[in-house]
Amino acid sequence: MAKKYQIEPPELGVYITPETREAIKETAGKREEKRIAEIEKHLHDELDKCLKMIAVQEISGRDFVIYTPERAIGKTRALLELCVEYGALYVTEQHEINFLENEAKQLGYTDLPFMAISAARREGLRIRTILKSECIKLEKVREILGSTINIIGIEEI
Repeated sequence: MAKKYQIEPPELGVYITPETREAIKETAGKREEKRIAEIEKHLHDELDKCLKMIAVQEISGRDFVIYTPERAIGKTRALLELCVEYGALYVTEQHEINFLENEAKQLGYTDLPFMAISAARREGLRIRTILKSECIKLEKVREILGSTINIIGIEEI
């Protein structure tokens, strides 16, 4: 009897050509601060809805991630504001923590709860929801922190 094999479909993502990436970079360089603030407010509000939904409905183990190829749209600011408003742990790569601390300081925020993903693995966190930096992939955070934590964030594609 012939052995049956199940063929899994390949994981597909968003394909962006080098020309499109260059156009995104060029547009970002021309974007005015007022426009960045508008986009940042929209990102903040969308992620804020997710945090409020988690607080009201006993949600666990969900990913609420905005994927974008855009540059200079206030992604970091939006996450920093949510970190301040909710006191949520902001998980990132170790090399980004100094950058985040400087950005937070420029916005007038101090003592925000940043944690490198490498430290989060060791800590055995007992929290329900984290904020995820754009520089760390969702799969990596999920692999390290498990399936019960809620992940709110932005991911660059």
